[in-house]
Amino acid sequence: MSQLTAATCARCGAPLQLDPSTPKQICSFCGNEHLFTATAPPYSPPVAHPPYAPPFPPVPPPPTGTRAALTSPGPSPNAFVLLGASAFMMLLVGGIVAASLAGSGHGSAAALPGGGGIVPAGERLQWSSTGTSVVPARVDGDTIEDFVGRYVILDLSGETTQTLFVGGFSGATFQRVWKAGPYGTLSEAAGSTHFTVVGDRVAVADFRSTLHVLDVTTGKELRRVRLSDRARNICSPLDTRKQVWIELADRNNQIVDLESGKSEAAATRPAWCRGGGDAFRSCAGTRAACDDEDRSAPKRGGLRVDLIFTDGNTTVATAHKEPGTAIPMALGLDAKKNVTWTAAIPADPATTTGGMHDGAGDLAAGRFFTSYELAGAQGSRLVSLDAKSGARVWDVQVTRSESGSGVEGLAATATRVYVPHWTWLDVHDAASGKLLGTVGVW
Repeated sequence: MSQLTAATCARCGAPLQLDPSTPKQICSFCGNEHLFTATAPPYSPPVAHPPYAPPFPPVPPPPTGTRAALTSPGPSPNAFVLLGASAFMMLLVGGIVAASLAGSGHGSAAALPGGGGIVPAGERLQWSSTGTSVVPARVDGDTIEDFVGRYVILDLSGETTQTLFVGGFSGATFQRVWKAGPYGTLSEAAGSTHFTVVGDRVAVADFRSTLHVLDVTTGKELRRVRLSDRARNICSPLDTRKQVWIELADRNNQIVDLESGKSEAAATRPAWCRGGGDAFRSCAGTRAACDDEDRSAPKRGGLRVDLIFTDGNTTVATAHKEPGTAIPMALGLDAKKNVTWTAAIPADPATTTGGMHDGAGDLAAGRFFTSYELAGAQGSRLVSLDAKSGARVWDVQVTRSESGSGVEGLAATATRVYVPHWTWLDVHDAASGKLLGTVGVW
């Protein structure tokens, strides 16, 4: 068995840090798994290359289990080097094309670098899918629901840069209407840039401990509010008030009035705040009230509740079987938290990876929307359940999820479901599950 001394990832092209003690190698940039088997005499190692700069935001998707095989029948060391280089090029291109063909509903080039959804001309716009990355809003004044989102502009013209912005997008064309920022590079600002929409205002907390208040229709900055530290989270109200609550790293949490710019101390999360309890971060993007404070309250048939979603008088919980095989479940709850119905989230529980259901869900207009992951690297599916009965309304594949880009959050309204995953934002019709459009490219 020859020793493989250099290799690149078949998905993202990053150099693999090879461990000669095992044939299984995992990419440290995107998490892709490779299995190398090679038969050849020893050969001279290749010339070292400069340090690698990844061509996309380093947010690792779930491992896909991609396996690559490398063999060499020739006895010549030089022939083996040439064959190895050719094989890795084929693996790289083949892996990208395979992901494209398997995961895209927009043609064979949708998962190629630069492919995917709608972006402004001349820009490499990539959706920043972690945390709350999209909020429905009224941006351009027509009758179609629009949205505000956080994204990255990737610049490969010189030294690779990844810069964070917030923008308003048309729900009719999915084109960007305005942009605000930049709010720093991805490496310095990703974990500290949070935003939300409150009526006709957008609130953006940046890594410089500043809250920016913008006009939702133009993106124009109306005022700035100095914070005592970086934000950990920002939440909008469930009612019509023009305030936000900001959780700060130094725990000097604040309520800020977006009209006046005045702030007041508020150590604990207000009752009017979206989200709640320890689940505040797990409920990223959720429009309904979402909490896990009562995870131990409703019990039925050995099920453990993960999260509880409430919209008006309607309540749905996600759960999993415990003890036993942890199949994701949904439960209907009445006002006293009594279980009124149960339903498996996967259409066929045998096809899912199972496990705790950890937050991708929302409740709107009598429908519960959530997702589940298929076993065998077959991607993710988006599902709608009737909130009164648990009946399955629709169940559709998440575009390009077979390439490892699982659902990273979910926001729903009466008309649309917003699904951020990896560098894309997919927008689905709430009534039918039909994919209406995608923003962002790889």
